[in-house]
Amino acid sequence: QALAASRLVITSSPQTIAAGACSGAVTLLAQDALGNTTPMPADTSVALTATSGTLTFFADAACGTAATSLTLSAGSATREFFFRDTTVGSPQLTATAPFGAASQAATITPSALTQIAFTTPSRSIASGVCSQVLTEQSQDALGNPAISAGALTVALTSSASTMVFHSDPACTSTTTTANIAAGS
Repeated sequence: QALAASRLVITSSPQTIAAGACSGAVTLLAQDALGNTTPMPADTSVALTATSGTLTFFADAACGTAATSLTLSAGSATREFFFRDTTVGSPQLTATAPFGAASQAATITPSALTQIAFTTPSRSIASGVCSQVLTEQSQDALGNPAISAGALTVALTSSASTMVFHSDPACTSTTTTANIAAGS
């Protein structure tokens, strides 16, 4: 016969998902001190927290019902939850029950490249003066840096008809394109 639950474990493997995607199931299991599966004698609340401020937990596989806690039902020892994060990183997921807590790291990778953005602040310069360097970055739809599978050539245009782009900091070589190397 199992003893009272004394620890909570995550039995599913750590996940790597793209930013903005719904995770696979994260499975919690209540166990006694000997590692035996231990059904709950009564409904037991489990709080869900993460180290990422942009991560949301969900009670369903479609990531449609947000949850900050869930219930291990009376007679049950397991429960699944799901998550989605919009920021690239390695958040720590933690589930905390009155009898113990379980944590697991997740890996959030960029989604597919969808846009090019300038990462330097906008600049105001006098006419005829060379600006400081502008830096562009390939990004996913959520603004996370995204790696380009192949080299990209970006056309440089401006609404100002007198704007001229240069490929060097001295502003001696004009250009109409910028190149982003594969893997950048």
